[in-house]
Amino acid sequence: MRQILRWTISILAAFLIVLAVRTFAFAVYKVPKTSLLKNGDRVIVDKLARTDFKRNDLIVFGDSVKLLGRIEALPGDTITVGKDKFVIPTVCCRKCRCKNCHEYLINTGSGRLLVPYHNINGKAYRLFNLPF
Repeated sequence: MRQILRWTISILAAFLIVLAVRTFAFAVYKVPKTSLLKNGDRVIVDKLARTDFKRNDLIVFGDSVKLLGRIEALPGDTITVGKDKFVIPTVCCRKCRCKNCHEYLINTGSGRLLVPYHNINGKAYRLFNLPF
């Protein structure tokens, strides 16, 4: 009886550790159809890497629907749309009041979006592609 209790506690502890790591540190996502990578690719998201974003970093962002995109422009960069020039804002909003809150121009594969820092879930790294 004691051995069954020990096994149950061990399995429960392992489950809680895996749940905590998946919730707060890493997550695996399947790439949506309209994305930069191939449909069926899997990416691992490092939720702890939320600073020092650079151009061409792959990120996952969004609240309810998670999207994958690549950073094209950083805060303060000037972009040209047609004949007009725009500057990416260096302050995204007054909502989060943090000193690192910036907006980034993200290419999602189906368009470009300005994404505030507080909507970014973390950096993504390509894992593998499933052929089916």
